[in-house]
Amino acid sequence: MRREYPIADRLPRWYFRITETSGNAWLAEGSDIRGRTVSCEGSDPDEILTKCIQRATVLLHAAPISFVENRLFAGSEELATFDYPIRDAFSAGKHVVVLLKYEAYPNEVKRCRNLLAVDRDGQKVWVAPLPTMRRSDAYYKIASQRPLVVYSVASYECEVDVRTGEFKRVEFYK
Repeated sequence: MRREYPIADRLPRWYFRITETSGNAWLAEGSDIRGRTVSCEGSDPDEILTKCIQRATVLLHAAPISFVENRLFAGSEELATFDYPIRDAFSAGKHVVVLLKYEAYPNEVKRCRNLLAVDRDGQKVWVAPLPTMRRSDAYYKIASQRPLVVYSVASYECEVDVRTGEFKRVEFYK
């Protein structure tokens, strides 16, 4: 039997839910208005809710994302260094989404998959596909962070899932 208990008064702009997944097994999940999520599992619902709220508090006060040339930072800590300069980057829950400058790629690699995500340890999580097979395609702008919408050189507007890097929607706009 599955039981759920929504909780909205523990942390500003965060919502939590405790679900009994099976006998004496509980899952606490939290999400905020920006789309960030946390979760904990265990046998004591009060204990896992407390842990979940602690994880959300850390995210709430997480270090800001910044970049200089090809170096990505969370606060003063360097997360990753890329082969090409960064055009834009932002925090998306557990990941940091990064758009590299496509014009910095060598001519022989102009169809560059330059939209990617790394985790908070700087490890690559996903690289987004391109909407076409054209040699000159790449992403040039993040139009929206939530939902993640990017524009391609080949005149496509793509909504990308920040968790997986897969397309949610692709539209030709020219």
